[in-house]
Amino acid sequence: MVTPIRDILRRAAPGWGLQPAMRLATARTQWEKCVGPALAAMSLPLAVREGRLEVAVTHPAAAQEIKLRAAAIAEAMNRALSEHVVTAVVPVMRKRLPEIAAPRAAPARDRARPTRVSGRAPRRA
Repeated sequence: MVTPIRDILRRAAPGWGLQPAMRLATARTQWEKCVGPALAAMSLPLAVREGRLEVAVTHPAAAQEIKLRAAAIAEAMNRALSEHVVTAVVPVMRKRLPEIAAPRAAPARDRARPTRVSGRAPRRA
């Protein structure tokens, strides 16, 4: 039987100190389901610290909405995280949302390299 890597990481995360990063990754992937597409377009979870979910927002109306729905968002996020971690949701104003870095592509190894022969000057094209 094949065990999904997600399950292996969940079991290993506490020992390796990865639990905060795993919580943030889960919060970001589940954010739109917890708050809806309109609010998710103007906000993004930044961190889960000491029971507080810090959320970047780009508009004061989004901050107000998060403050008004804080209890419901915390409950939905705790369900998504499968543990009771979030007790408060705190909006943080930003000019723009932070970009989530995509995995970098591996460097191309099959690129043509210039031919060099020792003792000779480089060839000119």
